[in-house]
Amino acid sequence: MTLPPIRPIRRLSALLLLAAAGLAPLPVRAAAPPAAPQADPVYDEYASGPLALKAIEPAAVAKDRRILVNFGTNDCAPCATFAAALHESRAFEDALKEQFFIVWIDVSPGSENEKLLKANGIDAAKGLPAIVLIDIAAKTSEFFREGEAAAAAKKGPEAVRAFLLKLFRSTEAK
Repeated sequence: MTLPPIRPIRRLSALLLLAAAGLAPLPVRAAAPPAAPQADPVYDEYASGPLALKAIEPAAVAKDRRILVNFGTNDCAPCATFAAALHESRAFEDALKEQFFIVWIDVSPGSENEKLLKANGIDAAKGLPAIVLIDIAAKTSEFFREGEAAAAAKKGPEAVRAFLLKLFRSTEAK
């Protein structure tokens, strides 16, 4: 009968004893690279779009701001780009908040909010996000339902900000 080599067993035993004493880490295999971090969801899949709009209307009227309704989903790449572009520049984000109350409505397939797309004449197949502006009289004033916001998002953050800047009211009119 052949005995196993003594040296490797001694090394392994020594490593195990040191590891048990907390003095040496156990040898481990290389770990898989960490998964790419997931972006924080922007759209609340459990929120009711109609209730969110009804809740924000009084504040919008009181503050003389329009409501920018952003219809999209968390798994939509242009929606994520659009959202990131809004928050990329603090100065732009602050200017946007001076002009609008922003309501993010999740319109994932099968959700209750998906009905809002049809009610607003929006075809998700043309591209999300879709944008609807509601003026201070609580009337829908502008629709961007033909994929305009999605097209801007595909061009990048600067194109998104340029798209939104066209929606700003002149500050001299105030």
